[in-house]
Amino acid sequence: MVDELRVEMELNEMENQLALLLDSKIALEVEFHQLINDSLTAPIVTPDSLWEETLPLSRDVILDSINRNNHLIKQVEFKISSWQSAEIASRKMGGPQIVLGLDYAFIGKSDNPNLGDMNGKDAIMPMIGISIPLYRKKYNALVQEASYNMQSAQFEKENQQSELTILFEKVYRDYSDANRRINMYQRQTELANKSLNILLTSYANDGRNFEEVLRMERKLLDYSLELDKARADKNAAVAFVDYLTGK
Repeated sequence: MVDELRVEMELNEMENQLALLLDSKIALEVEFHQLINDSLTAPIVTPDSLWEETLPLSRDVILDSINRNNHLIKQVEFKISSWQSAEIASRKMGGPQIVLGLDYAFIGKSDNPNLGDMNGKDAIMPMIGISIPLYRKKYNALVQEASYNMQSAQFEKENQQSELTILFEKVYRDYSDANRRINMYQRQTELANKSLNILLTSYANDGRNFEEVLRMERKLLDYSLELDKARADKNAAVAFVDYLTGK
């Protein structure tokens, strides 16, 4: 009779925890709908067990992809490209320019008989000239400004790459830790199931160690929850790596 009461007490505690989790789920669903700007009536389908995402590439390959494809890196590279174009344009504006062209003049017919065959023919004259800018210092200053800004953007890119490397290493640490936890809790669950079967057999024979049965069932539930948390952390790490690589 005491064992039955203990089971009922355990069930009451678990039902109370379940009610709290269901209330928390409703609040999280509302927050999720707000984040994606979706209708609150749209259903959110959740699987019975979480799947596991994996990183398909090696650590070095992923880091190289981040340094090449991350949106922050591309933004700085566009800056560098624009300042390179500005430097080239300033150099061209500050240099001498050669002008080639044709001058066309319309000539009407004249009464002068001495003009002969040239009478009434339009005149086409080739032109060539050299234009030298008067304010060379101005354009030299623009070239220097573009060069300094380009160097500054290059330093910004290197700094951004360093920060992304640090961030990736932290995410990769979380990914590796989640992998270890998944393997550990799977082993722990297997061992706890074997222990529970032994305890249940023993309890069925002599009615003893009921508290151990309850404790082992609690451990099984804890391991199941921790296993799902580890899977969620692993999936979150993979998603963040995809974000860093520009996917």
